[in-house]
Amino acid sequence: MRLGIPKFFQALHYWPAYLLLKAVYRFEIQGHENLKGLENSPVIFASNHASGAIDPPLCPISLPRSGFYPKDFFPVRFIVKKDVLANWRSRLPFLFSIIWLPISFFSDLFVKLAGSIYVTKGMGLEKNLENAVSALKEGSKLWIYPEGRVTLDGNIGPGRPGVFYLHQKTKALIVPVGLSGTYKGLYPRNIIKGLLGLKKIKVKFGKPIYDLGDDTEKGVERVMSEIEKLLNY
Repeated sequence: MRLGIPKFFQALHYWPAYLLLKAVYRFEIQGHENLKGLENSPVIFASNHASGAIDPPLCPISLPRSGFYPKDFFPVRFIVKKDVLANWRSRLPFLFSIIWLPISFFSDLFVKLAGSIYVTKGMGLEKNLENAVSALKEGSKLWIYPEGRVTLDGNIGPGRPGVFYLHQKTKALIVPVGLSGTYKGLYPRNIIKGLLGLKKIKVKFGKPIYDLGDDTEKGVERVMSEIEKLLNY
């Protein structure tokens, strides 16, 4: 897919997503100074993942705006599990699974138009991240959730080797990002708290990591440690 389509698509959704999340959660962004000079470089944004509904739109709209939208950072390519929507459908009763079909179709279309990169469970690291490696080598910005899943309890979990593999294969720098306040953000009580100013979402960009060394386990641990620091600061 030509990157002009994802860039246009993301730009089209920037202000609706920004205004909605700003109105409900009054979200706060910190650390933009750490992104200066990265506009023309391939970047791996690595963050925790606490909400499958809030995090995806929140991440791109938190990037520095240049003019009407973050044109210097768009499009942001996301790593998306191909079987996520199918798994949701399989858990529904038969009648609801039929109703879910059009939702699944349009969700899949949305993901593709946004320029996301699919990965499939069980395919293997090298094959799964082949397109992501190519995107970074072409200079794209990539957003990855190193945990590989949405947290079940609100706490950050252990990272998987994908973020280290992408860095080693492309030498793209890594920007750790902490997302605070999105866990169970769509629960009615938390929406009400947000509207009343009692709950706030915070996005904090850390300093770029240029080298993770040669040890996979230590490299992944370092990325997760930097993300955790941003959550606790």
